[in-house]
Amino acid sequence: MNEERILVVDDDVGLCELVRAALELEGLVVDEAHHVVEADRLLHERRPAAVVLDIGLPGIDGLFYTARLRENPRTQNLPIIAISGSESNGPSALAAGANAFVQKPFDPLELLTLLQRMIGVTPLTKAFAPGQPDDVANEKAAEFRRLVEVGRRSHEQLENAYRETLASIAASLEIRGLDTSAHTKRVTAYAMRLTVEVAPSLSDDPGLEWGFMFHDIGNIGVPDWILIKRGSLKSDEWRILQQHTVVGEQLLRTVPLLQGEGIRVVRSHHERWDGTG
Repeated sequence: MNEERILVVDDDVGLCELVRAALELEGLVVDEAHHVVEADRLLHERRPAAVVLDIGLPGIDGLFYTARLRENPRTQNLPIIAISGSESNGPSALAAGANAFVQKPFDPLELLTLLQRMIGVTPLTKAFAPGQPDDVANEKAAEFRRLVEVGRRSHEQLENAYRETLASIAASLEIRGLDTSAHTKRVTAYAMRLTVEVAPSLSDDPGLEWGFMFHDIGNIGVPDWILIKRGSLKSDEWRILQQHTVVGEQLLRTVPLLQGEGIRVVRSHHERWDGTG
């Protein structure tokens, strides 16, 4: 097989290294880019056989960039595998023009299988080709398993840190007296239970539970004298309070975990059932 180059575009350096190590075991050459500008430069220098593209890139996101690649005659037929930590981004990625979607964390073998279908690379035919000495084959097999395990642990550590950070932010509402942990946990538990009963498919979105937990975070932008006022609010005070859903959406709209149903909960949790606002 002729040398094939794969362009990996992801701001997660650790994931890029994992993908590089796995693909290089199969004799593939990997170019890395951590943002769209760098990816454009590499694409201008040489056309890769395929692109592995993260949806949650800083600045210009992967969905917009995929659509832009499809508009360019030079790259309109370039195989693109979109990757994201949120399964809900899959349909959007395919609609933007990606040939396939893989959810993080993923098995590098899954990526190799997709590449086989797109550019004719057979998974593990180089790393585990017949006829190799047993010690060489065993060493390569152990290396591949190690890469998969390192990638899995790294992703778990990052996700745990991410979740702990978000939980700490949610708990900070208690410090200001805007809420209590009991109220937040109770609303989240009731809402998740209701979701399972009414629209169980929505519970597949990992950001939904966090949307319930952060539904009132926009109260941070509401003056204390309105939040703790005794008695009825005046019309102008009520209008200010109503803005907390918009403020919450603005605060969280760039948080990848909350994209999809999570951010919709924050923005629309006071909407009427009949859709009248």
